Amino acid sequence: MAAYALSRVKRITVELVGTSLEAGAVQSVNVIFSDTQPSTVITSYALARAAQISYLHTPVRKIGVNVGNSTFKIIPITTTPAKIIGDKMPNTDRDFVTQINPSHSAPVQEVWTAVVLTSANSSTNITNGLDITFTITAQVEAFSRLVGA
Repeated sequence: MAAYALSRVKRITVELVGTSLEAGAVQSVNVIFSDTQPSTVITSYALARAAQISYLHTPVRKIGVNVGNSTFKIIPITTTPAKIIGDKMPNTDRDFVTQINPSHSAPVQEVWTAVVLTSANSSTNITNGLDITFTITAQVEAFSRLVGA
């Protein structure tokens, strides 16, 4: 990509593999996608439960406790910035382009991915959480060839 000045993300693939560290709390986990930072709006148990099904999301998985079937995997999901935003602008609008050479700059519009973890009810605390591996792969289109490259 050193020969190009600009790039645009075309596709994003997300995969989550993890283990529950909880001794007794059955949990629900999934991955959501948003055009705003999820942690700024998901501030309660009720909002977390709603976020698990109201955002663009992976299926919600129930996971067991660490003495039982605690290992889980979210099947890889591929999406596009246009689906996350809910508009075709990411395919053409300049706000969705990033400079890659000579120095990288973040695009004006970002997309966010979050892992949402909830317990069976609002009175059950999740004290130990999860041990997760979260893999994000992006397919990037590079364009605007640099002079002399």
